[in-house]
Amino acid sequence: MGFAQVTFYFLPSTISNKKNRKDFIFKGLTELKGVWASLKKLPSLKQFLMAFFLYSIGVQTIILLAGIYGKIELGIATSQLIITILLIQLVAIFGAYVFSRISEKIGNIKTLKLTIIIWGLICLPPTY
Repeated sequence: MGFAQVTFYFLPSTISNKKNRKDFIFKGLTELKGVWASLKKLPSLKQFLMAFFLYSIGVQTIILLAGIYGKIELGIATSQLIITILLIQLVAIFGAYVFSRISEKIGNIKTLKLTIIIWGLICLPPTY
């Protein structure tokens, strides 16, 4: 609720009486087609977006499965699981800061590749 107040402060308070256009779905599809054509012309942007997508979906999957794994397999109580996930989010803030610094030095694409490799290594099962 607190962060929403910033948005409410800067949004205009007037109400627009514009009528919705009926072709908004087709207009959206036309825009997507244009974006896809632009991506074909910019292979580095396409590579960056693919790497970012893989990174993002990987992190979200691990967060989801970690909660399920902790609850079902390890039998962690819900209150302890919530605290654990919140601590992980605090560590993620620190990690985002560190990787933003790495990105400044070696570039976005190399940084995303590095994080995907690190996540892959972390997710490998231990060999005892």
